[in-house]
Amino acid sequence: MGISGNSRKAVAVLLIFILIASFSTTLFAQEFFFSFIDNFDNYEAGIYSGDDGPGIWFQYPTDDAGNPAHGDAEFRIVSDGGSKYYKLKSNGATFVKSIISYNILGSYFGPSDYMVGASLKINAGEGGIIVRVDNALQRYYLATVYKSSNKVVLWYVDETQGPGGAENKLGEANLPAGVNPGDWFSMMVGAKGDNIWVTVKGETLINITDNRLPTGFAGVYTFLNREASFDGVWMFAIVESETTTTTVTSTETETETETTTVTTTTTTAGGTVTQTTTQTVTTAAGTVTSTATTTATTTVAGTTVTSVATTTTTSKVTVTTTVTEAPAEPMGEFDFELLVSPTTLTLSPGQSGTAAVTLNLLSGEPESIQLIAAGLPSDFSVSFAPPSVKPTGVSTLQVKAGSPGSYTLVVQAQGGGVVKSRSINVVVEEPNRCLIATAVFASEVEPLVQDLRGFRDGFVMETFAGKTFMDVFHGFYYSWSPYVADAERANPLLRSVVKVSLYPLLFSLDLSRRVSEPLGSSPEIAVLTAGIMSSVMIGVAYVAPIATLTAYVARRRTGRWINLRTSHLLAALLAGVAFFALAELLASPMLMAASTVTIVMASLLLGASTPLTILTTQLPKQSIKLSRIAAPRKA
Repeated sequence: MGISGNSRKAVAVLLIFILIASFSTTLFAQEFFFSFIDNFDNYEAGIYSGDDGPGIWFQYPTDDAGNPAHGDAEFRIVSDGGSKYYKLKSNGATFVKSIISYNILGSYFGPSDYMVGASLKINAGEGGIIVRVDNALQRYYLATVYKSSNKVVLWYVDETQGPGGAENKLGEANLPAGVNPGDWFSMMVGAKGDNIWVTVKGETLINITDNRLPTGFAGVYTFLNREASFDGVWMFAIVESETTTTTVTSTETETETETTTVTTTTTTAGGTVTQTTTQTVTTAAGTVTSTATTTATTTVAGTTVTSVATTTTTSKVTVTTTVTEAPAEPMGEFDFELLVSPTTLTLSPGQSGTAAVTLNLLSGEPESIQLIAAGLPSDFSVSFAPPSVKPTGVSTLQVKAGSPGSYTLVVQAQGGGVVKSRSINVVVEEPNRCLIATAVFASEVEPLVQDLRGFRDGFVMETFAGKTFMDVFHGFYYSWSPYVADAERANPLLRSVVKVSLYPLLFSLDLSRRVSEPLGSSPEIAVLTAGIMSSVMIGVAYVAPIATLTAYVARRRTGRWINLRTSHLLAALLAGVAFFALAELLASPMLMAASTVTIVMASLLLGASTPLTILTTQLPKQSIKLSRIAAPRKA
């Protein structure tokens, strides 16, 4: 099945690529050169339907039988604060992919050996990079990242055989420490000959050999009911460097003599035949002399016959030795060395950092070298001062950080027919704006907080109900928590008070997490159960003391208890659960947000009203008993 709909957009790029590839061995004999970079900033934001994606991207979703399924996928350019990125979402299609369409008449016409990298974020489930996609767009190598398990797996995929299959899992590895798939991070997949490898955060995690797909397209991918975002996609064609072989011929001069004697005796009915052969080989000064003497003795009927035959052969001989040496650096030809320091930049969002880019002249006359950077999302800012250097010289690379995550910044230097590249790890840390994280940092409950965060990101956020509620909650929570966190950092006593007060919250959340684990096969029900249980316990721990004290003071003044009717709260909770089921059925985020807030508030007030209900039902009885005991008896 050939690619259609992108031919006109691809022809210009293809022609340029073909011209470059034709002269690549001569012009780029060192490492590799850029062939494609896309940060999606030049496209209109919105949904791109059908095959025709933004730029030269070809969009091709299929079902598990490999049949097109365009109505079941969404391809969107998202604008986020001035920068843009590409988001793939599967609403029912099994395989959702977008291909960099190096094609002519439906056939791939690009490099066989290349590297593809991108900044990506797994919004839900999984997503990744594909390489060596065949012309039918149904077989390829897939490096996919799983959000829930923090793993990357390299697959060989044949869509006509359906997804998965242990026999097609080529490699698996944990993501490096500090990489959160839910935030932006960098990944690169390389294919050279039969070698396929996967690198994340500058660390090669998987490196395998497989020869089923020698060439093909590259692109990005997500899976059934999953969603992933991509930015800063780049592609390098790998170019082989030249190899020089030097042969040295020498003549042996040593003298060597070897003598071999063979005696054969044969007995027949007519008598005995004995034959002795002696051969002497002498090698001296390039001459081989071979002398063979054969003596045969035959006895037949008492008569002995002896015959001797001598043969001498002289010939010239030349013995050669071949030595293969490593290619020598071309004397007098232009070459340079590229160095970067430091190789890791750790920044906060919006913060700037610098690195020194040094070019040292190795040979030849100095020529101007152009510096280029790639691999970071569009919300980053990268510049060189100066942007071109004659070696030996230094340029300053400045990086202004964007979204939190781990990225690989590729610095390329090219000029005079020589191309060099180096990579820098860029780590953007999430600012500590959370009062809980501030309070418990480096404390005995920090491991518990990490477990709860993993439960939230790896399970709750993977569900429709959980993600919808957390979106609403974060809007409320982060509207005030940064100010408390700032006050905590400035006041150690306040930080200690907040830490102690958080213990009931943390243990309530942990208990609800453990109770919901057996329901893991039904994630939406598990999240609902955990939400109700944790809300009730939080109400008991935090709201109940305040409500009880307020009710007691009111009773002292008015003589009556303030009573929260449990029946009303239970009715509100049941209504919230009913709307929860309807929201799941209709897949309505607005209805789900309203239902989850109702459930949480009703559950929290139920927990808060429990001690008050006990007081209002038990204290009057105790008062009556006490009054009877204290009353004087009548005469």
